Amino acid sequence: LNGLSNRYILVLVDGKKLGGDVGGNTDLNRIDMGNIKRIEVLKGAASSLYGSDAMAGVINIITNKPKDLINFSTETRLSEYGQFTQNINLYLNADGFSSTTSYQRNQADGWQLNKKEILNGEEVDTDKQAMLRFYSDVFSQRFGYAPTKALSLYVEGSFFDKKFKRPISAYGFDMKYVDYSFGAGARYLLKNNGVISLDWNTDRFEYLKDYLKESTDKNKVSFVPGQEEFVRRQEYQNINLKGSFYAGKFNKITIGSEYKVDNLYAPADSIGGTRDVYTLAFYAQDEIKIFDKLNIVPGIRYIYNETFKNRITPKISAMYSLQNFNFRASYAAGFKTPELKQLFMKTEVTSKGKTTLSIGNKDLKPESSDYYSVNAEYICDYLSIAVTGYINNLKNKIETYEVELTPEEVADGFNKKSTYHNIGESRIQGIDFTFNSYLGYNLTFGGGYSYVNAKDLDTGKRLQRISRHTGNVN
Repeated sequence: LNGLSNRYILVLVDGKKLGGDVGGNTDLNRIDMGNIKRIEVLKGAASSLYGSDAMAGVINIITNKPKDLINFSTETRLSEYGQFTQNINLYLNADGFSSTTSYQRNQADGWQLNKKEILNGEEVDTDKQAMLRFYSDVFSQRFGYAPTKALSLYVEGSFFDKKFKRPISAYGFDMKYVDYSFGAGARYLLKNNGVISLDWNTDRFEYLKDYLKESTDKNKVSFVPGQEEFVRRQEYQNINLKGSFYAGKFNKITIGSEYKVDNLYAPADSIGGTRDVYTLAFYAQDEIKIFDKLNIVPGIRYIYNETFKNRITPKISAMYSLQNFNFRASYAAGFKTPELKQLFMKTEVTSKGKTTLSIGNKDLKPESSDYYSVNAEYICDYLSIAVTGYINNLKNKIETYEVELTPEEVADGFNKKSTYHNIGESRIQGIDFTFNSYLGYNLTFGGGYSYVNAKDLDTGKRLQRISRHTGNVN
């Protein structure tokens, strides 16, 4: 989104964050694709309402909640390289009670892009795969109860597991991920069509190694084939109290407060043992409607974080409608707190025969941004066209850089050592174009193109891993 990767996008399912990550990115296999009603995408910094991790935008996945007495669906997908997906969903409703049960299985055989790799400067044969063989399961259950028309209650939980099956000729262990999430909450509808909601949810994401060969780690602990080693657990607790109500005909006000605790436990890799960081936030937004043609939305969020203390993130956006045209302009401040891994972990990564030691930096500052955008949109019965231009000025973006090894680290077999640091200023600017047309006979044709120019303003170099040109047709 706007040139920024998954790690800067807040991924929600029914408004609740997916916790844990693999390499800094949310594992999208955790999303049950057979139970989706619609997907809402909010581009640009959205920290005023959603807090950290929403620096590039928000993807909110809304799940199905049919009202039938019984609703059952199943879907099977088979494709090349042993790719298999199975979805099963069951919905029940009776006398104010509701139940949603979902299961998804994903698996693939994996594949290679190249049978060669560079090892110690030489080209050698390899069994390593670009896409690893894996299987994953997602099971979720939600119970709801509405004792009155105004009040509704729910409890829910999910289980996710994923395991990679790597060639024993190329790897010493398999990777395994396990996640448990639980939640509960209540919603109360006000007489003026407003709503008050209270939600609690927790997510516990674990990473383990399943050894394929005999191995001895850096602490001289030996492992045999079939033995599991616990590596890391990421966990968070979140409580959110929010209210939305109408103040007259032209104002819809949203206010709320949020309390969150993030925890990292990595017995072999954590610097100083288990770590907890809490965040307290208060936020408000007003949707102001003027003369049926102009809408203005100001918002603000105050955060107190245990690590970096106080921060305020404002936003303001406006939309003017004229017949079939909509014109928008917006400004939003974004921020992202350093991940606990970036602050407190030390990890080892072996690639191409070399071992890199990565060290956390407890003095990291939060990443922040100032996001500006303008948009023009034309909509009629058979055609919609939108053009958006934006500038995102980033400060304190977190990157890695190499530092000198100590004699002890060289003796332990390390080839390189890196740590995290904040780079001064960078800028991402670009333009998005999208269109969709109705051709008749239930056929549509659409597509889009995006150009992104991303630079480190201190060095003048392009930012890494950002595509300059992206396009699609459908």
